[in-house]
Amino acid sequence: MPKLLQAGIGFALGACAVSAQAVLVPTPLLFALALAVLPLLGACRAPWIAALCLGWAWCNVASTQQLAEHPDPQYLGVPVLVTGEIRGIPRRDKHATRFDLELAEIRLNGQVQHNSGTIRLRWYSNPPPLRPGDNWSLWVKLRAPRGYHNRWGIDYERHLFVRGIGATGYVLAKPPVTPRRLSQHRSLAGLRKNLADALQAPADGIPELPAAGIVAALAVGERSAITSLQWRLLRRAGLSHLVAISGLHVSLAALFGFALGRGLWVLSGALKRIVAARTVGLWLSLASAGAYAALAGFPLPTCRALAMIGAFITLALCLYRCHYGNLLGAALLLLSALWPLECASAGFWLSFLAVWLIFRTLELRQSSRTPVADDSIVQAFGRRCSRYLTNLLCIQWALFLGLAPVLLFYFGEISLIAPVANLVAVPIFSFVAVPLVLVGTVLLLSGSSLAWCMLAAGGTVIDWTLALVAPLADSSFAAATLSPGSGVLAALSISAWFLLRVRRRSRAIICGLLSCCAGLLMLPERPANGEFHLVMLDVGQGLAVVLRTRHHVLLYDAGPRYGNFSLGQTVVLPYLRGANIRWLDLAIASHASADHVGGLPAVRAGIAVKRILTSAPTEIVGSGDCNGFPGWYWDGVYFEIMSAAKDGVNLSVNDASCVLRVSGRHGSALLTGDLERRGERALLARYHQGLVVDVLQVPHHGSNTSSTTGFLAATSPSLALLSRGSENRYGHPADDVIKRFERADIKMMDTALTGQLNLASTAQGWTIETWADAGRRFWHR
Repeated sequence: MPKLLQAGIGFALGACAVSAQAVLVPTPLLFALALAVLPLLGACRAPWIAALCLGWAWCNVASTQQLAEHPDPQYLGVPVLVTGEIRGIPRRDKHATRFDLELAEIRLNGQVQHNSGTIRLRWYSNPPPLRPGDNWSLWVKLRAPRGYHNRWGIDYERHLFVRGIGATGYVLAKPPVTPRRLSQHRSLAGLRKNLADALQAPADGIPELPAAGIVAALAVGERSAITSLQWRLLRRAGLSHLVAISGLHVSLAALFGFALGRGLWVLSGALKRIVAARTVGLWLSLASAGAYAALAGFPLPTCRALAMIGAFITLALCLYRCHYGNLLGAALLLLSALWPLECASAGFWLSFLAVWLIFRTLELRQSSRTPVADDSIVQAFGRRCSRYLTNLLCIQWALFLGLAPVLLFYFGEISLIAPVANLVAVPIFSFVAVPLVLVGTVLLLSGSSLAWCMLAAGGTVIDWTLALVAPLADSSFAAATLSPGSGVLAALSISAWFLLRVRRRSRAIICGLLSCCAGLLMLPERPANGEFHLVMLDVGQGLAVVLRTRHHVLLYDAGPRYGNFSLGQTVVLPYLRGANIRWLDLAIASHASADHVGGLPAVRAGIAVKRILTSAPTEIVGSGDCNGFPGWYWDGVYFEIMSAAKDGVNLSVNDASCVLRVSGRHGSALLTGDLERRGERALLARYHQGLVVDVLQVPHHGSNTSSTTGFLAATSPSLALLSRGSENRYGHPADDVIKRFERADIKMMDTALTGQLNLASTAQGWTIETWADAGRRFWHR
């Protein structure tokens, strides 16, 4: 492996290591480390070691600088006047328009902070047209970024931090001063927005484009209009990379630019004697790649492709040949230095690894090919077609095996049909769909009416291609999902086969052992008989609790849903998959409020649920009534559904909540949903002697309408678990409720403060772990 590539890999891995830090290292120490290892970079036989240290130091410095650019805490939580420029393409949903504002200044009571980074805002109701590049003066209310703090799932705060967004907030509906557009000017993002709008919503008289969302993604990199069904098909078929403008698409643009420039210059007559057609083709190739990357908004994969294409063209113009490993290493070092915070993302490693695998496969194929004398033009053409198909098949197989470790490590999921689907879809997208979309986009920019014909043709080809692979994607064997632990071991076993320099038999033994370990990790962690685990997930202003016995799993509520954003999809399902839970024996929806049942449809779509109980069976399809449901035993643990409802008595939705009591050999818990005063009194009247528990879920998120003194005395818990949203607009938990728990000497744990709560009843007592114990990183506040 070339030393430049080793150094690039080491630098990127060092930058990745920063993502595991809870605090950042002081900058003076980092400079001292850099000065110590820099002389070793070119002198040692393993340059990746010195590069690793430099990458780690550089990413620490970049992270420190980025934190320093965030708005000062004094400007958070209060109305402030901000001035800045809209960056990127604003996105509109049913409720608001979301946009990023690069701040020029923040003002509060005469105090001003300049150059405060970027903030993400929502403008509700009917905002005026927002165009990229416009400068606005707005009254807003900001808060520190806050995601959902769970062991598995998306870290939203890291996502914002990597993109330089230091605060989120909203535009005040009744500001002291009317919002003002200070200036406006044309920008590249504005051009991208206009094109995306035109593609997704054509003017009157122009029919809607087939696969309009995917066409917009290929044209300008705007993927917000791709439907959830299309994303599911693309993910299961392993074709998601085809709708993200990446190295493949930029390389195609460069290839078409070279062919066009060289071909036209050959026809130029005397001009080709002054400047070689090859030179013109190379320059137009670089210009085409740069224009397409700019049209996509310069995402990381296109920047990587541009760096490699630029280096290749520079060397080609100098008539110098360079090993692809050095080109890849140079691009890796350049991008790691410019965007060190991106190095820990899956897309970063997938893009570089895919390019290396393609070049390596072609290199091996080229070295193993023997020259053959062609007997005729027909035979030569047939041999070239056969060689192309063989190379394509080998590349797809190499990509499937080579990318599997990264996919399993980051996502725990891999598409098993990806080689077949890509074998069909990649040539169609590369040589038909993408060229049609590119030509159509260029014609659209020039105002030609022929543009819509080209774009419609490209969309039709995309629709046909997806319809061709849809039966495979819908099959039960299309994708394999592993837990993070087993995914890591499976990735190691695949990597060991290719990287270990030992005999093939030894490699097989090592891979077999690692695969057996992966199989063992796929078995869920099981409590002993008579014991149970209770996990309260951080779903914001909602509730989701997972209860596990030795052989059974119960889900109590599934979190909220906000429009198309479901906490069942983004929090509950990732936890279930991460914990090796393949099905739910029972799901209880305490009542029909959206913050408790909104995530249930996504959970049912993503995992098998054997039975559903709720207090509102008419509102949840396929559910049964929890009222009057008899108690049952699972593995020595007794479950009892308590109901406050009586015949002839109408209770509110909250008071009708299914209350679940769990009693094990070494502990007990009571889950109360959104129970309020009337429901608490009804439970006291019916179950007074049976309400004593060790752990209590705080009713109704700590509302002042719940947690009465009598109820706390009857349940007498030693620990209370509160699920609520951070800085929620309801003011939960109420101050009076907190005082009641304090007077009763009940310790309260809050998901808004600690994130996910893990409790286990054991013979030694309750064990308690929180997300904050091990999951907090330097970007979390």
